[in-house]
Amino acid sequence: MERTLKRDVRDVVRYIITRARRPNELPYHGAIVPVAATPELESLTRKILRGLHESYEIAAVKALLRPRDVVLEIGAGTGVLSAIMATLGAEVHAFEPNPHLLS
Repeated sequence: MERTLKRDVRDVVRYIITRARRPNELPYHGAIVPVAATPELESLTRKILRGLHESYEIAAVKALLRPRDVVLEIGAGTGVLSAIMATLGAEVHAFEPNPHLLS
């Protein structure tokens, strides 16, 4: 996907507006996902703002998941996909063993 100045400016404005409104949360595919202000997660924040974070996984979930499905997500990471599945009506049980991703 080719980047253009117009898209870059749009992403920056979207980022500024979103951060001013909710500094630790971003809207993504209908869900509000937590984003910590740490250097490790800056890449995640940029991907979310551009709509690129886990795009293939999200497309598969939207195609296959039905409301009231029960999902067990082991290794949930930052919980982005879990939040989207819950927004789609699934009962989500998410576990992340890495404590650095949970703080």
